[in-house]
Amino acid sequence: MTDEITHVSVGKRWFNYMCGIDRLDPVSKWHSRVKRYFHGDLKPPFNIASRNAARFSAAFYGPLVTRDDLVASPEKRPGA
Repeated sequence: MTDEITHVSVGKRWFNYMCGIDRLDPVSKWHSRVKRYFHGDLKPPFNIASRNAARFSAAFYGPLVTRDDLVASPEKRPGA
């Protein structure tokens, strides 16, 4: 799992860097890229702890799924 966290972290760092060069908001750009190139729904549940370790916040993927209770941290889930 450490390799995957490192992989995602490095990719996100480069993505943020490239967005910064063009003065683009990384979250908005990510959403537009996913909507353009990924067909279908993003399928939770997600490994939130690993995504957080890679500094890949739910702001990037949360709005792209239909059920936000599957991407919220356990303490923020309804009924928790």
